[in-house]
Amino acid sequence: MQRYLVDKNFTILEELSSFTKDHGHTMTELAHAWLLANPNVSSVISGATKVEHVQENVKGVEWVLSEEELAEVNQIIGKN
Repeated sequence: MQRYLVDKNFTILEELSSFTKDHGHTMTELAHAWLLANPNVSSVISGATKVEHVQENVKGVEWVLSEEELAEVNQIIGKN
């Protein structure tokens, strides 16, 4: 676990958090939108224990990342 709790990953988390706030979304919504923007992903399976969780998951499905947004997220996470 210690290999994941490093400054680089916390920086990525901060940048993604800023990105979602700037776009009026949450991290959960971004996670869904980003996964669904990947043509290799045919389905996203999410757990939910409350109605609010399901509602937030749906918001993520409704957020279709533009090419620019996707490129920015990929740059933040180091996929480009």
